[in-house]
Amino acid sequence: MKEIVSAESRTRSLEYLRADYERVEKVTFKHFYCPMLMKDEPVDLMLGHVVNEKFASVPEFKLVQRKDIDSWYGSVFESDFLSHSRFQGKGVDDVFFGSKPPRGLRPIISAGGQEIGYYGLGDDPDTMPTDAHTLMEMNGKNGGFLRIALKRPPAEILMLQHQKWQSEVFADYRVASMVSLIKAAYLTLFWKLGYQYVLSSAGLSVGRSILGYFFLENRGKPTPQVHRAATEFFKPYVNMVRPALVSGENAPRGTIEDNRVLIWLGSSGRGIGIGVFVRTDNRLDCVLMPAYSDAKGAEVYQDFLQNDKEGLWVREGKFNEKSGEWDAHPQRVPMLWPKNTPSFDLSQTAKDILAPRPPTDINRDT
Repeated sequence: MKEIVSAESRTRSLEYLRADYERVEKVTFKHFYCPMLMKDEPVDLMLGHVVNEKFASVPEFKLVQRKDIDSWYGSVFESDFLSHSRFQGKGVDDVFFGSKPPRGLRPIISAGGQEIGYYGLGDDPDTMPTDAHTLMEMNGKNGGFLRIALKRPPAEILMLQHQKWQSEVFADYRVASMVSLIKAAYLTLFWKLGYQYVLSSAGLSVGRSILGYFFLENRGKPTPQVHRAATEFFKPYVNMVRPALVSGENAPRGTIEDNRVLIWLGSSGRGIGIGVFVRTDNRLDCVLMPAYSDAKGAEVYQDFLQNDKEGLWVREGKFNEKSGEWDAHPQRVPMLWPKNTPSFDLSQTAKDILAPRPPTDINRDT
């Protein structure tokens, strides 16, 4: 029989966190002690999801967070990460005029290198564009056509009929995905380990020095400016996140749900990092979170983020809910952590490093 987990057991309330903070720090907080800002001040709070609730089939584990921080990261980064996930497998109809087209993914139509504006005409074949515009039909679903109007008169379109016509849709979601996954992994460990982790030197190196610092430096700025700043700021952390290419019945479902992690121990046996699994829709990623307790461990962890070594020795691990500690498998196994591919070079735009693709076929009816 499948175990039924109550909503209350998936929530870290303010009272729960206050008791946990008092257990760790031996004092209590008045409002809410935010580990990202290291402040206890009267601000709006919310029960934020560990993994964005808009991803399909993700259990709703929640904990108290500052509303300003959670909402800001949600609107600036997680919404684009969600668009990236929903864009996978979409057809031409969905991309052009879907009921919920992915944000920032409106396709461009061009002929001979000239961009041509357009708008949709709907499904009614009797709906025609004005005389100043030209009808175009594109292959759609189930053998039908997608009807659009080009914002050029028929005579001009006729002159372009022998040019190269193509449609292109493009967006670079690497930074948005990385930031969202780091935040989800951080909140996963906050949910599992509480203030014991987020107030440790390892936890503060992510919560305060990455997520909290970037929020303070960029809140209130226009989103495009924040995205440019993020590309530069998060370059040193690009090697924290990698897709988890595992499948089968025994594949991890996400650490927040099944407690499974990868444990990276140094040669001395001390902890260096924890590979936290984050599931979003049908995608699984692993975030290599810091788990060191001394300066030597911090040095090893930071060096791995910057060097070109692609191998780690890890142990499979699982969080023990009763003891509040990690149970690690005694046997170490090698793990590939790819680094030397252009996709992980944020100094290059994703458009520059993608291999050329054949243009989308367009059927024209002038």
